[in-house]
Amino acid sequence: MSTRTTKIHPELTLTPVRQLRKKRPSFSPVKLLASEPKARSMSGTNSIKPVVQNTREMALTTSLNFQEFSFWDNQSKQMGNISTELRAALMKYMRTTYNVGTMDICFPFLILYCEDSVPGPDSRPFMIAGCIGVWLEEGDDFPLELFPGNLSGQVLTSNIEIDEHLASDLKPYRIPKKQTLLALASQYFPNATHISYMSNQLVVELPKQSVDDYSKSLEHLPGTISNCGLRLVYHNGPQTITELKRSKQPNPKYLDGVYDDVDYVKERGSFFPGTMLSSGEENCISAGILVSKGNQNRVTIAFHCWREEYTQSADKLGDSAYFKVTQGSLKAGTNVGYVDERIGTTDIGLCKLLPDITFENRFLELDVTAKTLLHSSDIEFGDVFQIDSFVTGLQQLKCLGIRVRTEGGREEQLIGKKEILPQHGVYVAVVQGIYATSAPEIYGKPQMREGVCGSALVRALKANGKESVLSDGGIGGFMHWSDLRAKSLESTLLCYCDVLDDLIDAGWNMTPI
Repeated sequence: MSTRTTKIHPELTLTPVRQLRKKRPSFSPVKLLASEPKARSMSGTNSIKPVVQNTREMALTTSLNFQEFSFWDNQSKQMGNISTELRAALMKYMRTTYNVGTMDICFPFLILYCEDSVPGPDSRPFMIAGCIGVWLEEGDDFPLELFPGNLSGQVLTSNIEIDEHLASDLKPYRIPKKQTLLALASQYFPNATHISYMSNQLVVELPKQSVDDYSKSLEHLPGTISNCGLRLVYHNGPQTITELKRSKQPNPKYLDGVYDDVDYVKERGSFFPGTMLSSGEENCISAGILVSKGNQNRVTIAFHCWREEYTQSADKLGDSAYFKVTQGSLKAGTNVGYVDERIGTTDIGLCKLLPDITFENRFLELDVTAKTLLHSSDIEFGDVFQIDSFVTGLQQLKCLGIRVRTEGGREEQLIGKKEILPQHGVYVAVVQGIYATSAPEIYGKPQMREGVCGSALVRALKANGKESVLSDGGIGGFMHWSDLRAKSLESTLLCYCDVLDDLIDAGWNMTPI
């Protein structure tokens, strides 16, 4: 259950810990829901005083913290509730400062319903006392997609006990190893197509069935794991709309809103992460980063942008006459190279640049250069990342978990004809990171979502740290295509990103500066 607060306590007053900025990116909040843990004791003061941090490195991480409390405990790495008095004081502060009429505490999120309009992206915090802020207007529906249920209404009363070495890796707010999720699916949920860890729950995705057949299948499945503290739920079919194939074909001519279609090759002599790329199919994506292996240099791209051409001419991959990549719009941009490789069965493709084309790993809005590739095992729950895309500008995301595809989910999820797919067992573990954002610039309009895929995620803040790590230039993954979203809503709070494990395992590294 969640904790809802609407009343204002008359005595306590909260004052924020403020952080300075060196520039104003367009940050955005998020959404979710959860149960209420034990309340923490009150600090004993009636007035919570601010601590002003002058660290300029924190400038790109928008957060609202308080001196006396936080929902996130850095030592135990767990979320915890606060006293009734402090909840009322927080509600008073949010109402006075942001015109919030109702607040739901739903770990790891605060769901905030504003009485008038939602504050603009430059004036609303992304993180609030260790939770992700979800900004809605009064009357908006609660974001149920963040708490997937069994949908049939059945209460599953049976339970199982899993191997202790698996249970020890399945803790709330701690991302498990991908091998743990794969072993869990193989040993206990053999019919699953995917299994996800999100914050404090396991989501088992089953093959799509009729409602009656799905309901019958649940009768034979456990409702809980007795030696694991995670909530267990099931989903009829994949949680997302598409998987390595599109539900619709985007067309740059119909992108809505302001976006950056500048041909930087013509304007500046090179192009950069997040700039606009186009394919012959009139799909548009965001450029990734420049990676190296030996004396080879390649720019990462979202492979699905060339899906139709690959379906028809898979044997031509690597031929310079096919799979052409244009920087800027298809009609007015510059041909910069061609796709010559795909990393395993991920959506990560590699573009070989033409001899006279250069690419710089310096982001346009982020004051950072891409320097290192992060393995999924190096990313923790709560790490904060940023993207810089031609359709969104600078946006912020928080890591919530991972999703793995099992052997049972293979054929329906891959691009290309069945006869050209790899053999069974070659790609059991296709892994995606699960991230949260409520940025309307990304997910408010389908047209604006189209070009964000392929954008590199740069880690800005570690979950257990107070200092920015943005200058490290750590790349944690690439945005999966933008129509990969929850089926239940036109907009979503979750997005999926391709992790870099396969790219690293294939021998690719960051290009030396």
